[in-house]
Amino acid sequence: MKKLLVYLIVLIFISGNASAISLSEALIEAYKNNPELNAERENLKVSKEDLKIARSEFLPSVTITGSKSEETTEKLTNRSGADASVTDVNPKTQKITVEQKIFQGFAGKADFEKNKIGINLAKAKLIKTEQDVLYKAIDAFSGVLLANEKFEINKENLNLLERQVETDRARLEKGQITLKQNLLAQKMTL
Repeated sequence: MKKLLVYLIVLIFISGNASAISLSEALIEAYKNNPELNAERENLKVSKEDLKIARSEFLPSVTITGSKSEETTEKLTNRSGADASVTDVNPKTQKITVEQKIFQGFAGKADFEKNKIGINLAKAKLIKTEQDVLYKAIDAFSGVLLANEKFEINKENLNLLERQVETDRARLEKGQITLKQNLLAQKMTL
């Protein structure tokens, strides 16, 4: 990690403002938009949810149920045939059940521990993927800088060779050198 940081700092100082996008901007874009990183972030979220599910096995469960019924009492009569009135004709029932498992074996504890390890593994994978992505981004950025420098050097060399050819032509026209001497000198420089 220290080598990566030193490499990053050196590249920042070398690159300066020569490129259209700075190294830090390139790294930020790679960090935000990389699909590998996004997948590892989602894996970490899934691992955290799995741990919550495993933890919920140890918590009490609550069940709430209820019912209500209605009854029409307009045509009720008593034994003598007179109209009867019933006041409690809309019964309601409600029920709340709280359950806590006392002992369900060691499978729940093992599952909980497995999910804790899974979170640590997901975090480690995320860190590794972050480092790989940032390293690849730095490598690509430095490759672009190197290619630009090589291009500039080759352009300068081409300009130098063109000036040398013009100078040799001018000297040849004045008769200072012969074509044979010029070819021999060029072979010696190669």
